[in-house]
Amino acid sequence: MKEWICYILGFLLIIWAALTLATPVNAQEKQPELRLIDSTAYYDSYGHGHGATGRKLIEGVTVAYRPEDLGKTAVIYDTNMRLIGIYEITDTGYGQSTGKGKSKILSGRTIGTIENGQCIDIYFRTKAACQRWGRRKVYVQIIEAKG
Repeated sequence: MKEWICYILGFLLIIWAALTLATPVNAQEKQPELRLIDSTAYYDSYGHGHGATGRKLIEGVTVAYRPEDLGKTAVIYDTNMRLIGIYEITDTGYGQSTGKGKSKILSGRTIGTIENGQCIDIYFRTKAACQRWGRRKVYVQIIEAKG
């Protein structure tokens, strides 16, 4: 009789564990949007040494993008989806005029392409490095991450 009670208790324990530990997963984690945009390069021609957030400009780390994305991270890929780098958005910029809206960055101008997210500006230490980078298409993911 004791043996049957042990079997029943063991069976009930297995059922309880299966019901307790099996939690259904109904939602998938949402991945950050992957956007194809222009990229340009800039250097500190004014000698400030820091971006819009006050953080030091560092080649391979700093990019300028939309003001609402300051403090976020930009993951940048080339058009073949090879990783170019993971950057901190610690600066913002204007870019080129879109001819639409009112810029929050430059008084009396329309919204700029960096300002609205159509272009990302990658920081380099020298003008020559910027010229080598030029202008090219890249894929960008903006994520909530701290470097």
